[in-house]
Amino acid sequence: ELGDRVVIQHVRLAQAIEITGERGNDRGQDEQTHTHAYKAVLSWGLADTADVILSVPWQRQTLETPGVTKTHRGNADVGLDLKWRFHEHGAISFALKPGMTCPGGNDDIGIGTGRKTYSLYFVSSAALDPLAFHLHLGYIRNNNTRGERENIGHASFAATYQFSDGLRLVVDVSGETNRDPTSQVEPTSAIAGFIVSLGKNTDIDLGYKKGLSDPETDRTLLAGVTWRF
Repeated sequence: ELGDRVVIQHVRLAQAIEITGERGNDRGQDEQTHTHAYKAVLSWGLADTADVILSVPWQRQTLETPGVTKTHRGNADVGLDLKWRFHEHGAISFALKPGMTCPGGNDDIGIGTGRKTYSLYFVSSAALDPLAFHLHLGYIRNNNTRGERENIGHASFAATYQFSDGLRLVVDVSGETNRDPTSQVEPTSAIAGFIVSLGKNTDIDLGYKKGLSDPETDRTLLAGVTWRF
């Protein structure tokens, strides 16, 4: 999660497998929602500046209301993205990341959209050792069968600090258009975490995400591991 959302890493002509997990808790006035989400991500380097990324997610949602507990679980929508770094000059780089998702979940129980969705992200990075900065601006065409908004904007800003060859601190602040068409309050959140490198081919991500507005999940624990080969 941190490796993908916060730091857009580019591995030249290499392959990587990433396993991520998160556990979120959200408390409403008369209900609590607990979410467990897991994702397997395969990245394949097509060229020095282009990667294809396949994401296969699974999740479980538990809704607790007075006297009633409901749990839904299953595969979510499968994602396919292309990450293309089209310009690099010194410490500055720019990339585009078009992508799509295909229905893989059960939208009747709130897992998946029920239709194909499309997205396009612009990413700008500046590596000023030991600091680095990353800006994400995105558009999501949220086709769905659940009555959600179909045009979604996304913006996030991240910074990293390299303590050593094997340890980076990460902070990230992001916001997105609310998918609920009846609400004008946008979900916003902040992430703080670490990326620990166990050699040149293995990273471990650990983080905490705090919701900054009511529509966002109150708190989420994040973890992930990446193997490059």
